[in-house]
Amino acid sequence: MTETIKTINDFEQQKQKFGKMLKEITESHITTENINNFANTALNKLIELNDEITSSYKNISTERSSGKRLEDLAYDFYQINRIDDLLTTIQQKYQQIEELKLFIFNETKMDPRVFVPASQKDMFQTAKGDTTWERKKNIPRLIMLLYLLENDFGIPKENVKLTEGVTLNTQMRKEPYFRIEIDDLQKLIYICIEEGNVTYIFDQKELKQLGVQTETLDEKSKKERRKMLTKNPQMGTKINQSKYWRERMTKLLSSEDLNYLENNPEKELKPIFDLQKQEPVPKISTDKNDEWYGFYTDENGEHWGTSDALCAKLKIGNNTYKKLIRKYKDKLKTKLVATTKNVRFNLHSLQNMQEICDLQKYIEYERTNTEDDDEWENFFDDGQGGHWASISTIAKKLRENPNTITNNILNKNKTTSPYSFASKKILDSRNSEITAYKYEDIENADFIKEKEGIPQVAKIDNEKLNQFANFYTDEQGNLWGTASAIAKKLETNWSTLKNAIKKHNIKPIDIIDAYGHLQKNGGYPLKEIEKIFRR
Repeated sequence: MTETIKTINDFEQQKQKFGKMLKEITESHITTENINNFANTALNKLIELNDEITSSYKNISTERSSGKRLEDLAYDFYQINRIDDLLTTIQQKYQQIEELKLFIFNETKMDPRVFVPASQKDMFQTAKGDTTWERKKNIPRLIMLLYLLENDFGIPKENVKLTEGVTLNTQMRKEPYFRIEIDDLQKLIYICIEEGNVTYIFDQKELKQLGVQTETLDEKSKKERRKMLTKNPQMGTKINQSKYWRERMTKLLSSEDLNYLENNPEKELKPIFDLQKQEPVPKISTDKNDEWYGFYTDENGEHWGTSDALCAKLKIGNNTYKKLIRKYKDKLKTKLVATTKNVRFNLHSLQNMQEICDLQKYIEYERTNTEDDDEWENFFDDGQGGHWASISTIAKKLRENPNTITNNILNKNKTTSPYSFASKKILDSRNSEITAYKYEDIENADFIKEKEGIPQVAKIDNEKLNQFANFYTDEQGNLWGTASAIAKKLETNWSTLKNAIKKHNIKPIDIIDAYGHLQKNGGYPLKEIEKIFRR
């Protein structure tokens, strides 16, 4: 009896031991620290587990089988799940990581500039007698980023643009920064694999709205980036290296609101178990005729939508949306859902936002018309004959220089503008809140009307129409241009040209220059002036 109890206890102990070993393998997750060796480590642990299970079974069994037959009997005896699928998954992970390394090697473009250049204090020059400088270790953050994009977001590596900068001999940093453009997520990232360097993540939409060019951002130092992010926290944030780098990066990539000032001290984040089968991710509706286009409707009738879809339903703009999810972030629910490109985002619930957010405080703006090929596309029709849009949209329809309208409306010249135009807030096609003006008011303004019938120079050459850039062609085929345009054409200086015009009493005409500005008595005949300079 005692021997039987001992045997049962031994069995239970072995079963628990093997179950714990298997759980440790299946719950392992890839990090920046272990990604290079993850598959080999997991495989070695799996081999060790397999050897222990079969060896233990052979010691207590009379079974004389071997190979796969013995392994199956041993796993069934200890009630442990067989490892065939797990072994396949490990092999797939190894293959995937090796392919990512090869992709980085083959597909990264080179840029001769230094990305994220060092400040003066980070520069050095080696002198005689200096002690040996110890190189910092490298952390494979770039491989980790591409891996999580493929696994956590469903974005293939081929959809990612990689550009590598250079380093200088005078820098302490020996590894360059990489620029990573992820258009599917509208994110721009700067990564350096050398220990001690932060990772930057920027919102491409915000950069565009603020007029920040990628080429300009490339050359901003860490100090300059810190100032930019402090001034415009919605632009992006930075991530320090830690054991939660992957989880934090995943969270930020799936966020529609990056905020530098709200980059709170690190909290433990739930790790992703890379060797476990992931639950399928639901998808949003892609049928544009569907009332809930852009939403995933769950089994309880709750609607989870993209930012654009939620803004449309709630009648708010993107800026307001971001303010709301920032203000109520601790109360709002999220769900991982695949969008139209099969890219996964943490989406918010319409019902949850309606319940939690105080929406009455926010203006319900009218929206611009988004119908393609419509005469008033990107305008809001007020139903009373008025069409409202941004200055740039109005300028495009009037074929006018936006600066001309801006100077007269917003007093950009710091002079008293005689014009006073009504304005209102509306939402454009991207759900951005914009200041709109009435097209009809601007169309009938004196600064627009005074240009009617005034000849305008061509912006580009068109020999078929006898048009040449910066010149107006009259009915007789004569070219007229401003003094500066003619001086450039004749390769002379402006003052010499003006003196010649005055001396020979050449009669000018009113003309509109290439910038859309009315130049009163500012147009001169090219042919007549050419004759003067040929004498």
